[in-house]
Amino acid sequence: MNKPEVIELVKEAMDYAEQMPMGGIGEHGPTLEEMTAEHEKGRPHSDDACFDNAQMIWLKLKQALTILESANNTTAPAQGLDAVPLPKL
Repeated sequence: MNKPEVIELVKEAMDYAEQMPMGGIGEHGPTLEEMTAEHEKGRPHSDDACFDNAQMIWLKLKQALTILESANNTTAPAQGLDAVPLPKL
């Protein structure tokens, strides 16, 4: 599996999270900073634990996508994910 394939899998997982029935998951949901601030106070961002978990999963996938795309744009092939062997699934 190569980087473009991993990038596509992350995007697909993000799309699945956005389609969850509670709605509001993704770009239009709370930011990582908003959610973290509430979690640091010892409370969830919303009254729905499933929503909080789904949004946090989407946000973490977004972070991974940013890292992957950044590594994908590197000019030295021995840097970024090219230097990391990806497991076969």
